[in-house]
Amino acid sequence: SLCPGDSLCPGVFCLLSCSSRVPCFIAVCHNSVLEFRSPKNMCRMPFVSSDPLLEQHQVLINQIRCLASGETVVSSPALLAELARLGIPVVEKTVEKTVEKAVEKGAEEAIQERMVDQTDSRLQGLALSASLQLFDKARILNELHDPVRQVLDVFDVHWTIDSTNNDLLQRAGSSGFHGAVSLAEQQLAGKGRRGKQWVSPFGKNIYMSIGWQFRTPVAALGGLSLVAGMSVVDSLRGLGVTDVGLKWPNDVILARGKLAGILVEVVPGRDVVNVVLGIGINLALSAVDARSIDQPWSVVPEPVRSSRNEIVSVLLNHLVPALQAFEASGFEPCSAAWPQYNQYRGQAVEVRLGERVIHGVDHGIDASGQLLLLTKDGVQSFNAGEVSLRPASSANA
Repeated sequence: SLCPGDSLCPGVFCLLSCSSRVPCFIAVCHNSVLEFRSPKNMCRMPFVSSDPLLEQHQVLINQIRCLASGETVVSSPALLAELARLGIPVVEKTVEKTVEKAVEKGAEEAIQERMVDQTDSRLQGLALSASLQLFDKARILNELHDPVRQVLDVFDVHWTIDSTNNDLLQRAGSSGFHGAVSLAEQQLAGKGRRGKQWVSPFGKNIYMSIGWQFRTPVAALGGLSLVAGMSVVDSLRGLGVTDVGLKWPNDVILARGKLAGILVEVVPGRDVVNVVLGIGINLALSAVDARSIDQPWSVVPEPVRSSRNEIVSVLLNHLVPALQAFEASGFEPCSAAWPQYNQYRGQAVEVRLGERVIHGVDHGIDASGQLLLLTKDGVQSFNAGEVSLRPASSANA
């Protein structure tokens, strides 16, 4: 694709497929209105802004989407800087500016007039050196079950955000909060349990939060994080990830490494409790990505790795009914199924309560989701908000 490079807005430019010489879309910019059209002018996707920086950012996003679809894009300093910031690897290619030959007969004469004198020159182009799969909101929504889709009134997909949980916390209690979904390609300040940061490189993993309102006391939400963890495990097992389970209360574990995590944040309201439930799932992490992770981690095995869009759809198809069931009946109906998920059942573990370490054997959970630990003094119970569980003699949380 011949994307506009440094000439980000003025006039008319054309984005082309270098493989087929057929335009992917035409962009016309005038009076701060950037309009994207198909070659036959059948589809219009307006982007309107009075902010030149926002317009430039949108053009860069569209260039990266072209790269993700397998096209070659003309290099520019702005594009190279954005690719470096996002950690997207590219290779250089030389492409010809054969624009006027690629525009279909009947396309706007202004495009040909603007580009005809550039026919024989050559440009430095960029192509991805590894595949990049971006979120597709329409595809995700299309794969949702009808009852699930009807609940999700708000579904936002962000290019870059500080935290999907923070995004929804700012809306807690407002219209549209219940069932709102915030999904991001990248988090700059992703949140994990106990104040830790969730590593969130661009375009690799799942970073998603959902808002939900409960008409129950906060104390009745004790097993919610376990229900969310069980939904994540059910989703992954359905996609072919075997041997995946939970470390109480909600760390998703594969091969003794953390594959996914859940963060529940609560904002009490007048008549309801507003809950933001954040889920992060590792699909791919490089050594550079993982250098700040201070515990064993894992990723979804590549042979069974589905598209990111499919994983989000499958996850929501499991999670939303689970939240509805929890709202209606609480955690107790789910407690009997815990042994099917518990990765440390019957194993020696230690519970850390501040500076205090308590040794024992994982004895499952009670009807409210509290951990049961068999110690030399008998069975003790612990609340998820109080303690950290880890394998015996492990130095890592």
